[in-house]
Amino acid sequence: MNKILIIEDDLKLKKYMQEYLNAYDYNTILLNDFENVIEDVQHIEPNIIILDINLPTFDGFYFLKIIRNKSNVPVIIV
Repeated sequence: MNKILIIEDDLKLKKYMQEYLNAYDYNTILLNDFENVIEDVQHIEPNIIILDINLPTFDGFYFLKIIRNKSNVPVIIV
């Protein structure tokens, strides 16, 4: 089963994405803590990431740059 990591701080939006993707049998993982994003990505090893740009600690472009240094996982920016 494909693992989709959702990195989103808006609770309603991330729950909606999770419910929608789960309805199509995707395994979704939600990040609720944005302090260890890079470590979480490495630990979870997702097949794709849905990444919000406006996050509370750093913006999504910062995380994307760091993710790209360590992985080629596809990323969809929201």
